[in-house]
Amino acid sequence: AAIAAISFCAQAAVVRPSDLVIPDGGTLGYSWDLDKPAPVGSATVGGATGFGNSSWYANVVPEPGKPDYTAFRIFTDKIFGVPVTLGELDNISYWSKWVDGQVDWQVKIYTVKTGANWYDSRTNYNTGTAKGGVWTLWNTDSLGVNWLLDTDTTNDHTNEKIMFVDIIAGYANPGATSQTYLDGVTIRLVGGRSHVMDLEANVPEPGSLVVDDNYLGRSATIIVAGGSEERT
Repeated sequence: AAIAAISFCAQAAVVRPSDLVIPDGGTLGYSWDLDKPAPVGSATVGGATGFGNSSWYANVVPEPGKPDYTAFRIFTDKIFGVPVTLGELDNISYWSKWVDGQVDWQVKIYTVKTGANWYDSRTNYNTGTAKGGVWTLWNTDSLGVNWLLDTDTTNDHTNEKIMFVDIIAGYANPGATSQTYLDGVTIRLVGGRSHVMDLEANVPEPGSLVVDDNYLGRSATIIVAGGSEERT
């Protein structure tokens, strides 16, 4: 299983499909939607820049008239060790390599329920314009919010606690196909603390995770099955 290590504000982890735990992410905090196809590890196209030799793949081909999607589900309270509110979230970024289909990956954030519904609010970010055959870095600042579904009509959402973050390929609406790769997911909090996820295939790769030091802006110690390494 992946092991996360903290150095300064940067926390990084190698995450494999075998680390995904239904329904609550287990101790590591990584999961998927049980009712939908899970992401799979793949070395077919390698990884995004600075993120190893493999990545995750979604092949979403829904039956006519039925919704389908693949989700990487992240429980922020577990990856950071404390509850995280919407107001404490600064940015989410990820790399995608779109192959075919109608849509690429999309970020959705669900907050902890306060009423009868199973969640309080859901924030959907726009999906980036797919760029076939190349790794592309996306972030929530530039993508912007598509819409926010509020179940309790509260105007101020900053203090709502995040239940989980979904990064999905495909849509809950019928008919959206998606064949695309995902890697290098980063969740950054206000103040600079961040959790970087290198998405790899289940077969361990030799050596340690290589993190883009320019992106982190500081040294980070990474611990994986093959040992640890500090980069400055």
